[in-house]
This record gives sequence, C-alpha cells and structure tokens, in this order.
Amino acid sequence: MVESAMYHIRLLEKFEFFDIIVSLKSSNVKMMVEAYRKISSLVNYPLHLGVTEAGTKFQGTVKSAIGIGALLIDGIGDTLRVSLTENPVEEIKVAKEILKVLDLSSEGVEIISCPTCGRTEIDLIGLAKKS
Repeated sequence: MVESAMYHIRLLEKFEFFDIIVSLKSSNVKMMVEAYRKISSLVNYPLHLGVTEAGTKFQGTVKSAIGIGALLIDGIGDTLRVSLTENPVEEIKVAKEILKVLDLSSEGVEIISCPTCGRTEIDLIGLAKKS
C-alpha cells in the first residue's frame, strides 16, 4: 500500500501537483495502522484515516475505534471517515465518539457507569442510552 501511494505521490509531484491528501484505508486494521505509520514518516501530506468496508455497526465501530484511535494517539491523521454498513448518521456518531474519547473534541457528554452496581438501584442502561 505504501509503495503504491508513494508511486502516485511522486507522479503527482512530477507534474508539480502538491495539493494532495493521502488515504491508505484497508479493511484489515493491522495492515492499515502499519501503512499509515510508515507513510507518516515518509511524507508531510495530510493523512485521511479510515477502515474501509469496516462492517456492521458493532464490528465496524470496534475496528474503526482500534485503527483510527491507535493512529490518532500516535499523532497521525488529519481527517477521518468511519465506514459502517449502517445509516450514515451512525458513522458520524462513532467518529465523534472516537474524537471525544481521545480528548480531541469536547462535544457531548460522557457517562461513566458501572452497570452491575447502578442497575440494582436505577435503570442505568436505559438512562445511558438516552444520552
């Protein structure tokens, strides 16, 4: 992936085109993370992060949080896209939550809850789902 991206970057630069954003999305999270880490050491162009064809809402959320989150923690990435086999509104929710959890956004509220102790006194699960 990195070799292919570098070929295309060099080709664009050869024709004096430098308005480039690099995307190395893969459905394989480990491969995606390794590729972005490598290319980030080779170029100074903005990097667009994402796990392509991530899967269902549950699976895609986990894959995206791990892949995108790992890179953002490393300080890698300028834009991101969460891809889910779901209503696109859910993709935005997941992306915003990833940013919030990493303190890259302060939008929304954070509910910290222990379902076992809280559930015995109130409907904590129902309350958490309303936020």
